[in-house]
Amino acid sequence: MNPYNIANPPVGIYRGDLPISYAYINVLNDIHARHLQKQGFKVNCPLYSFNSLGKRAESLGLDGTIEGLRDYYQRWRSRCNLRHRLGLIFEGEIADCSEQSIFHAQNVLVELSERGFVEKRGDETYLDITRIKSRFPCEKLAESIEFYPQRARTEFLRMVRESGSPIRVSKDRVYSARNPLGGSSISPIFVVSNMWDAYFKDGVDCISCSEKELARYILLRFYSRVPLSEVLPMKKVFVPNLIQPEGGYDSWDVSDCTRDEVSSDALRYAISKSLSQNKQSMIMKKSALQGGVKLIHLVGNINKFFNKNIDYSDIDLSKIRYNPSENMPQFKFSAEISELEVFFRTLSKSIREYREGDSGHSPKEMLESYVNALHRFEPFCPFICNKVFKGMSLEKLV
Repeated sequence: MNPYNIANPPVGIYRGDLPISYAYINVLNDIHARHLQKQGFKVNCPLYSFNSLGKRAESLGLDGTIEGLRDYYQRWRSRCNLRHRLGLIFEGEIADCSEQSIFHAQNVLVELSERGFVEKRGDETYLDITRIKSRFPCEKLAESIEFYPQRARTEFLRMVRESGSPIRVSKDRVYSARNPLGGSSISPIFVVSNMWDAYFKDGVDCISCSEKELARYILLRFYSRVPLSEVLPMKKVFVPNLIQPEGGYDSWDVSDCTRDEVSSDALRYAISKSLSQNKQSMIMKKSALQGGVKLIHLVGNINKFFNKNIDYSDIDLSKIRYNPSENMPQFKFSAEISELEVFFRTLSKSIREYREGDSGHSPKEMLESYVNALHRFEPFCPFICNKVFKGMSLEKLV
């Protein structure tokens, strides 16, 4: 199986287990991962991706050591469980305060310095962007990266073209990594920008971030990795739109929204419907949760018809493979799930017509199209799909 590495955006440890804004990007990455997994890729993505270094850690009342921050982070992490309740397929964790992340960032800085791309100004350390751009075809390399949506590509290319001033990569904080070049500590954002390569030896296939993070650390990652590796800093950049949850962020309790499998699938549905390639901000409506519940029940009710009218022992359903539409590679998840909604409603109508003797489709013909749709639906609502497939004795989704 070909590996595929997804860099889940590192999130803070100050807003609870999984606020809706974090659940949003995690579910979108999980949909992408499930799509790839069903195509035969071995997807690697950390279930937990955290940043804790920096100024905000100073408010925690700890002992001022990285070890103390690591202990706090591990205690905090041990209380988290909502990612599992969302059905995420990811495993493992990374954190900017780990020995692995810090050691790698220090080595990157030393290597950049040895190659002449670091400038010292007193206690401060800077990345020499002008020299990097003079030695490497930065604009051409940036153009090789896929961006979703297109406006993110336009913005990133503009930043690469217009950048030239040195980027400071040091900043004194109580909780920050020691600078092996001396002077002020390594900037926490430099650690975040580079830590992925300490975990993904084959590089980053896809990194997701908000629009503001393009300038905050994606650009820094680009200039840190280009001088050191022949591999692109990332092959794809996925920039989801912002969401404005109806009623405010605090009115969307992820714990309540994942109280059972139906509600978890419904939340995943609502998140999928909130993704837009064209709008920078979308209102995530509470009605989408009810819409998700209705769709999930519809999918389950359709299965009841086949259970009564089909002898699964006479049919090899394993031959029906995942056949994704063009929506999935382009992160057009809202369009994909809208198409599936139309399909399931149309199929439900065909079943009613069959019962009334007016349908030209046999149960077997309808079953094959239903199973194909379930494969497409599974990345969005895995709980109901796995339940249906298990009832059909398809233990492993393909």
